Amino acid sequence: MPSTFKTKFILAAAFLATVICLAPVSRAAIISGLFNTGVDPSAALLLTGQPDPHYSLILPASSTAVAVDDSAGSIITPLGSPWAQNSATSRWIGPSVSSSGAGGNYDYRTTFSLPANAVLSTVNISGSWAVDDIIADVLINGNSTAPITPFYTPLTPFTLPTGFYQTGINTLDFLVGNANIGQNPTGLRIEGIKGVYRVVPEPGTASMAIAGLFICSALAHRQRSQPLAEAPMI
Repeated sequence: MPSTFKTKFILAAAFLATVICLAPVSRAAIISGLFNTGVDPSAALLLTGQPDPHYSLILPASSTAVAVDDSAGSIITPLGSPWAQNSATSRWIGPSVSSSGAGGNYDYRTTFSLPANAVLSTVNISGSWAVDDIIADVLINGNSTAPITPFYTPLTPFTLPTGFYQTGINTLDFLVGNANIGQNPTGLRIEGIKGVYRVVPEPGTASMAIAGLFICSALAHRQRSQPLAEAPMI
């Protein structure tokens, strides 16, 4: 086998082997649009009273989620325990700076996006939350996941169920229930929220594998059709 052909054949075969090995394997990706409560777009803590740019108060209507003044852990629940203190990466938000709100449900909505090649069954979102009074429900694209949380939780780990996600824009609604006893403290804290998923291989990868196979086949056919060089006369 001539050295030039041998080199081309080895390179084509190596290329094809690499593509075939990599083509079926999906890769992990991170959801970039998820944020803790009480931070700005750069993930720095909001100042007290500033509106949260990532969590919108859908209920009550015409409300705005703002960073609550609880820096000293001064807000006390009816059970006599203070709210979990703010950290360097998240802080409490509520319907008012003082945290006071009427009884009923508060709907805090955040959104994120998934690409067209996301494997939706692999989406996993987790973090920790604290709430006053309770998480009444978490809606994923409007679908109830019916979580169970006790009253006045400290920061507690959570993982949202899969099966409700979609490509494009997704919505997460944290429904916070507040006791119907007139104006009383209410708020939400999300800490360490993160999301991961897997993506399917790019469509071009399969085309590359076919092209590599064609190159190998063509080179092999060319070698078979070449006449053998005559041995030199001695």
